[in-house]
Amino acid sequence: AVGFARPSALTSGWQKPMTIYLAAYLIPAISWLSMGLFNSQNRGVLGSAVMIAYCIFLVCFIGFRHEVSSDWSQYQTMFFVAGERRLSDVLQYLDPGFMFLCVIFAKAGFSFTALLVTCAAVAVLGLAALAVRTASPWLVFCVASSHFIVVMSMGHVRQSMALGLVMLGIAGLMRGSVTRYLFWCLLAATFHKSALVFLPMAGLVQDHHRAFFAAFAAVLAIAAF
Repeated sequence: AVGFARPSALTSGWQKPMTIYLAAYLIPAISWLSMGLFNSQNRGVLGSAVMIAYCIFLVCFIGFRHEVSSDWSQYQTMFFVAGERRLSDVLQYLDPGFMFLCVIFAKAGFSFTALLVTCAAVAVLGLAALAVRTASPWLVFCVASSHFIVVMSMGHVRQSMALGLVMLGIAGLMRGSVTRYLFWCLLAATFHKSALVFLPMAGLVQDHHRAFFAAFAAVLAIAAF
């Protein structure tokens, strides 16, 4: 007779590992819903402490993963190949910033995991910098958890790091600093050139010659491609 495993036996293998993925969403969701229970002074102190702890959790969650994503072997190969390259060789690659980071870490004797933790820290820092500039920071984390955290940061290292840098630039742009925004976007483009599409956004905060500035940034982005 052919026996069939009970549903609990079939699901027990994946339920525990998936719990931590669910935590990436539930922590900001519960925090967002519960912050209204505290007065403004306690809410500010408690919210900051919980957010710092959550960001540390995200960096560990993303950075210390092992063999997660379809590009895992590709990034690992890039890292080990970078150990045999010179710093002058990084300009030969489409994403010189990322290869520069790989060469530095490999030459210094750091592990592949250390590289992933660093990239995760940049991505989370950018997300946090943008979130705190909004009216509902925890809501931003909730929205980001489904794709930016679980999909992009876990599977697309260069893209997530580039977007983290762009978000740092957007946070600066929200404070009125166009120069800071352009700097972060151009730096992000060295990790993934798709970041250049964000350059025209700099024209949105210009009171004078807005159309000209946006057009100039667009031409600069196209030329860089």
